[in-house]
Amino acid sequence: MKTVTAFVKNNSFVVFVVLAYIFSWWLVPLNAGMLPVGPLLAALLVVGLSDGKAGVKVWGSQVVRRGRDWRWYAIAAAIPLVITFIAARLNFLLGAELVAPIDWTIPFKALPMMLVFSGMWEEPGWTGYALPHLYKRFGPSPAGTLSATLVMAVVRMGWHLPLMFSGRIYWSDIVLVIAAQFVFTWLFNRTGGVVLAVMLFHLMNNVISGVFVGGWFTGTDWVQLSWLLAGLWSLMALGLLFLDGFHLGRKPAVQADVSDVSLAGQPLKVE
Repeated sequence: MKTVTAFVKNNSFVVFVVLAYIFSWWLVPLNAGMLPVGPLLAALLVVGLSDGKAGVKVWGSQVVRRGRDWRWYAIAAAIPLVITFIAARLNFLLGAELVAPIDWTIPFKALPMMLVFSGMWEEPGWTGYALPHLYKRFGPSPAGTLSATLVMAVVRMGWHLPLMFSGRIYWSDIVLVIAAQFVFTWLFNRTGGVVLAVMLFHLMNNVISGVFVGGWFTGTDWVQLSWLLAGLWSLMALGLLFLDGFHLGRKPAVQADVSDVSLAGQPLKVE
C-alpha cells in the first residue's frame, strides 16, 4: 500500500487524468454515454491516497466554498446564455431552420436531471483539483497561468473524444473546449477560486446550449451552429486574453491559497 501511495503522490496529476478518463469512459463500449462524475471521483481518490483524510477535507472545503460576491454567479450563468443565443441568432441569419416549434419549458424540465448528470460534476476534478495543481507546478507568473490553462484545455479536449466519435457532439467542439478552458480559468481566478461558480457556468451551458438550443437544429444546420459556438467561445477567449493578459485575472496572493490541497487541514482563505 505504501508503494501505491508513494507512486500516486509522485505522479498525482498523471494518475488523476488517467483515472478521470477511466471512471468517465468505462460505459462507452456499452454505448451508454460518459459519466461526468469521473473527474470528481479521480480527484477524491488521488487526494485521499496522497494526503489522507486531512487533504480530502481541505480539497472538499475548497470545492464547496461559496464566496462572498454573488454577482459572479450571475455572470457565470449569463455567459452561456448570451453566447448560445447569439450563435442561434446567427444560425437563423445564415438560413438555418427550426426542426420544431420552440418549447420554452424544456430548460426547466431538463434542469432537475442535469443537476444530477450534467458536466457541472466534472468541475470539482478539473477546476477544484487539477487546475490548482498545475498552478503550483507552473508557478504564479502569467506564463504559468497560460501553461496551466493550455494543459487543462488539452486534457478536457481528450476527455470529450468519445462524444465526438459517437456523434453526440461535433468535431468543432475541439475548438470550443479549448477556448472554453480560458473562460473556466478566468472565472475561477476572478472569483478567487470559487468552484461552485464554475459548476454553475458549466451547468448553464449544458442546459441551454446542449439540451435546449442544440435541439432546435439538425443536420447541416446543427453542424453550422456547432461551428458558430466554437467561433464565439474563441472570440471570448481572445477577448479575455486581451483585457486581462495571460494571467487571466489570477492574483498571486489568491493563487497561494488555492493551489495546494495538502495543507494538513489548514483552512483556505481566499480574498
